[in-house]
Amino acid sequence: MSSRNSNTSRDRRTGRRWSYEWLLMLLVVVCFANAAHALDPNEAISQYLRDQWGAEEGFPGGTVYAIAQTPDGYLWIGTEQGLVRFDGVHFLLLQHSSPATFPAGPVLGLTVDTEGDLWIRQEGPKLLRYHDGVFRDVLPGLERAETSVTAMCRGKNGQVLFSALLNGTYQYREEKFVPLASVADLPKLIISLAETADGTIWLGSKDSGLFFLSAGRVQAVTKVLPDKKVNAILPVANRELWIGTDDGVVRWNGSEFSRPQGSRALDHVQVLVMVRDRESNIWVGTPEGLSRLNSRGVASLEEGERRSTGPVTALFEDREGNLWIGTARVLVRLRNTVFTTYSGAGALPSENSGPIFVDANNRTWLAPLDGGLDWLKEGRLGRVTNAGLSKDVVYSISEARLVSQAKRGHRGALGELCERYSQKILRTALRITRNREDAEDALQDSFLSAFVHIRKFDGRSSFYTWLTRIAINSALMKLRKNRACREISMDEPLDSGEERAHYEPADASPDPEARCAQRERATMVTGAVRRLRPAIRKAVEMRHLQEFSIKETAQALGISVEATKGRLFHARAALCKASRRSAIGQLHIRRQHELFWARSNGQRQASCSGTA
Repeated sequence: MSSRNSNTSRDRRTGRRWSYEWLLMLLVVVCFANAAHALDPNEAISQYLRDQWGAEEGFPGGTVYAIAQTPDGYLWIGTEQGLVRFDGVHFLLLQHSSPATFPAGPVLGLTVDTEGDLWIRQEGPKLLRYHDGVFRDVLPGLERAETSVTAMCRGKNGQVLFSALLNGTYQYREEKFVPLASVADLPKLIISLAETADGTIWLGSKDSGLFFLSAGRVQAVTKVLPDKKVNAILPVANRELWIGTDDGVVRWNGSEFSRPQGSRALDHVQVLVMVRDRESNIWVGTPEGLSRLNSRGVASLEEGERRSTGPVTALFEDREGNLWIGTARVLVRLRNTVFTTYSGAGALPSENSGPIFVDANNRTWLAPLDGGLDWLKEGRLGRVTNAGLSKDVVYSISEARLVSQAKRGHRGALGELCERYSQKILRTALRITRNREDAEDALQDSFLSAFVHIRKFDGRSSFYTWLTRIAINSALMKLRKNRACREISMDEPLDSGEERAHYEPADASPDPEARCAQRERATMVTGAVRRLRPAIRKAVEMRHLQEFSIKETAQALGISVEATKGRLFHARAALCKASRRSAIGQLHIRRQHELFWARSNGQRQASCSGTA
């Protein structure tokens, strides 16, 4: 009975332990869960969301030399104090928590192999592998006793490569060491390693330049480097490399070295570490801080923050696309955010910010409440000084985008503009007409006119001012029409006590003769336009049918404004001539009809007289 109770108690403790482990795993996932997107290359570095951990946040401190992430989500940090595990909330310094299983001392390198095992390169003759929760030193498996592992990296297939002082360069594969190059074939001290997609292994030395290992042979790159100390090697393409030296960054294309385009700010700067994210940004850590290099050039974190992070000694992109930065004092994470962030003293041109708008080119427009219009792009500030905008107060920036879309035929944009100001314009029209129905009619007329003539809006005033002017004219026109005609009820009696009077409104439609004349004129004009030369006919159609301005017509036809005016003049002359010919022809036909009927009537009268 007691045995059964003991087992039951043990099962309960085991169940609670598993519950705690699952809870901890869930906490790790939640704390590190972000949208799996790399840092947006279009944003300034200062606009990324920045998280920082120092001594006050529990970070053990010391210079950070390496960062890695295992499949369980834990972040591992190699520091001057030792190996640190981070679950997103708490830091755990391994040598303090388990001195019996993890040796003390600085951790200089970290990498994760294809099986998810963590490899730890420590100072001195220590190379540990963390597998199934156990740290094991693997150096005793080498042929000779080792004194120091000087470089380590992950190969293209996920295997671990390392270089040691006494044993040369090895690859760990299928639970054993595979020698790649002996000490006799290598330069004195290898401090950086990398493998490109074609299987070539690149070795950077402390004072002898760059070497490569291919088909079992070690060869030196004979081209001259800016500096012979190769601190970092970053594979990019099949045989393309980025090399960080004590004299800046260079690029190897397989045959020669060159400075990357737009990297002048990194010339003659000591490069400590490099990493390439999934958006092809190249991040460079230097003694002065962090820099980003892409097609737009070089941007630095210090430019936006107005403060120095100190030397950047470790860089790592996690599986969520966040960038982790190790320095001499703190651990920093940069990540994207749904908001665009402007931080740091002097980051904005004014503390009194008004409307903000981001256009299609990712340029941010800012309208301070104290006047002016500024723009911000990739950390650079500018101010619009033309058109008097340097002092005027701008109340709406998005209006310009909607007007631009409306001019291109986007009905939704024009509808949004009209909807935005409809109540204000209705009140303006109501003050003029003193009648709500007339004001609503004027409002509809103004919207229709704005839709027809939106391309004529030149932007010299705001869209609201332009639309208000149209509405005022429509309301005044409505008022003049109402004054010109007397309204009589068709159902109400004229005076009290009289019988109800009914009125039949006159038919305002044209009579058959007028309709016939209209059709004849339309046929005449259409035929005259068709007979024009194609170049002149196109100008007439764009100017009068499509309602292009003369300048727009000239641009569309690819000719000057004067030539466009000349074509329109010749077109009007030709149409007037055709109209005169048509009028003369109609008059001749009318006279022939009159003569015919006159003769017919004369013959009829003579016949009647003879009969009598």
